Amino acid sequence: MLVTGSACAAGGEKRRDQAGSDSRIRRHGGPRLRGTYEVFNVAGEQTSPAAFQVQSVGVSPRPVGRGGFEVVPVCQYSQAPPADILARALPGGWVLRDGGAIAWVSGVGLPALNGVWAECSDPDPGAVARLLDRVRATGLPHCLQLRPGASPALAGLAAARAMSPAEEIPLMVLEDPAAVTSAWRLTGLVLRELSLQQAGLHASVAAAGFGVPEELLAQLVTADMLRLPGVRCYLGQTGRRAVTSGVGVTLGDFTGVFNIATPPAHRRHGYGAAVTARTVADGLAAGARWSWLQSSALGYATYARLGFRAIESWKCWTAAS
Repeated sequence: MLVTGSACAAGGEKRRDQAGSDSRIRRHGGPRLRGTYEVFNVAGEQTSPAAFQVQSVGVSPRPVGRGGFEVVPVCQYSQAPPADILARALPGGWVLRDGGAIAWVSGVGLPALNGVWAECSDPDPGAVARLLDRVRATGLPHCLQLRPGASPALAGLAAARAMSPAEEIPLMVLEDPAAVTSAWRLTGLVLRELSLQQAGLHASVAAAGFGVPEELLAQLVTADMLRLPGVRCYLGQTGRRAVTSGVGVTLGDFTGVFNIATPPAHRRHGYGAAVTARTVADGLAAGARWSWLQSSALGYATYARLGFRAIESWKCWTAAS
């Protein structure tokens, strides 16, 4: 689904000093850089991202050693800016941040499209409670997603609001998008980017793939959404049959991959992998250097075969309204 979980866990970590609260954060020499910094563990420990918020923008990711990245400013690359940008295209959309967490409401009646996401590993429970209550007051289905290391008190907030545990959501990163740039070419499958007027075609295929009402996805992926900078929507066809669809959002150095959907009758032919690869390839052509997504259990093996690797698994709770 088009969700706001983030490969960069943007912008919520409170500062204890200008270098952030994690002593392993590395800083480039010279003047202090300002921006939202993405932090990858480069000491051979778990390579999982964190972030802290200062102000303004900076440079791009830089690989370090095996499977790690240096600290780099990612203000315009982080998930928080996509949340802000996408909300602009949704009549009922809004974003609110507090204490290391972000509330994002799309106005669409699906739990993955409204809720509270942890931007740092252990956000303030009081702030999360306030954000959850703001989202709950909309009457929309919603979710709570927490990163590894979150306080047990945060899970208690979900229980106190009668939210139901859902399957954990792997956060996956593809650090070498060039490796899949040709994987989208599949014999018999024609992949094309949809025009503004064709947004409804995505809703039709995605609804069949996700098993949700088409009118809900039609509220989400609209012509206004496709007008946003860096947003692209794809349709895959075999002959006249629409068999897969997906959405990509490229901002700065990253491409987020969303809404990869293949209806059950057309699965196990490689169509989902192909539209994912096309999304990554177009992001690379637009200047991205890496890609990320949140995977369902159904899609995990497909993404892993393409080279995506899980860096975190996020706990999730949902509420019907």
